[in-house]
Amino acid sequence: MGKDPASRLGEFLVEVGAKPEESIFHIDVNEPEDIRDIVTGVVYDLMPGIDVIVSRLEVGDFAFRDMGFERTSFDLANFPLVKQQAIEMLEAYPRPHMILDVNFNEVQLEMFDHNPVKAESLPGFVASLIDMGIIPIFCSDPDNMAEVMVKRCLKGIDDKDRTYKDPFRPGVSEDDKILHIIKAISGVSTERGKALLTQFRTVAGVAGASVDDLLDVQGIGPKTAETIHRAFRGEWRG
Repeated sequence: MGKDPASRLGEFLVEVGAKPEESIFHIDVNEPEDIRDIVTGVVYDLMPGIDVIVSRLEVGDFAFRDMGFERTSFDLANFPLVKQQAIEMLEAYPRPHMILDVNFNEVQLEMFDHNPVKAESLPGFVASLIDMGIIPIFCSDPDNMAEVMVKRCLKGIDDKDRTYKDPFRPGVSEDDKILHIIKAISGVSTERGKALLTQFRTVAGVAGASVDDLLDVQGIGPKTAETIHRAFRGEWRG
């Protein structure tokens, strides 16, 4: 009994050494050649073993695994276009990104010159992209853009593959909170803060100590003792 077409195709792909989709970085054929060359070079430098394929992408300009990147111009007039592109990226990729081909500071200054109201809406526009689930990347330099994008892909791999035994970060202990309060005083290092708490046990104990009491603590000199004493009495200067 002959093999079905799918089996024959699978054997052929193995024979020619075709790589699985997860090992391919896609670049849209409509991207300028210089951009394609820059991105390809960065991919080969930072992602060994990943192939670059230039082809026609239905949505976006770059794609790797479940991440898509749309590189678009950005100015006063094309807010609606960027929003529409963002919606299309959301529909096409689980993790979509918008590369806004402009320097954020420059475009904001330009907006203030021409349309202050529009300039004030720019942070809100960026926030709306994030709220939609889009990651905005403001970047006008092609070399920097390529590096940021590829490093984002690397981070995406790390995020996806990493597993945690405990998904939550440990909270700050009460002792650490108390130590941070003491360390807020000028001249009190971690070591001095621990020494003060060892001697006086609590923040209240440190606050109620006299200058002479403070001088009994190892590592506390006259200047630091005066500073601590004044700080707890509202005398931050002088």
